[in-house]
Amino acid sequence: MTPTTHANGARATKGRARDASSSGPRVQSVDQASLLASLLPRLWAFALRISGDTSDAEALVRRACTRSVEQSQRRRENVSPICWMFSIVWAIWSDDLRARGDPKLSYAPWSRAMLEMSDGPGAEEADQSPLHARIIRAVERLPQAQRAVLILVQVEGFDYAETGEVLDIPIESVIACLSRARLTIASTLDHVAAG
Repeated sequence: MTPTTHANGARATKGRARDASSSGPRVQSVDQASLLASLLPRLWAFALRISGDTSDAEALVRRACTRSVEQSQRRRENVSPICWMFSIVWAIWSDDLRARGDPKLSYAPWSRAMLEMSDGPGAEEADQSPLHARIIRAVERLPQAQRAVLILVQVEGFDYAETGEVLDIPIESVIACLSRARLTIASTLDHVAAG
């Protein structure tokens, strides 16, 4: 290794400079791998909730992780990693449904696995209640976009701006979708209670 002198008078060896620059992408890929690993449970839960199928959810997460690695330079600094990853999952899912003209774009039933992901206090009792079953049926009948907004805001805890970022829609559309979803669920529950 031969020392070189930079214009500012600092000395460095060519070998060390090469080592430092070549370690950058490796460090970034290790960081990205650990970040993806930490996000996998939430990504999988979201993919399962929007697809309604464990195989589809696994494929969605796998493809989203691959795409995130391929397009890591495209992530904007002001977008959180979880929002960026959810937006990739959503984009892949929406594109796939549109490409195959699948009716799931407007409706997809929830599976038993989705219900089992609810592990909060009282989840087992709630799972057994008739009201819980009616809410699940009402949610699964929502159009896909309303259901996605409801999941992101109510289940994942995203704010309206983050939800808009994930779904690539304006905040006004998030608010409108959420309002329609809530009204539809309330109307369904009222109809069931009256009947």
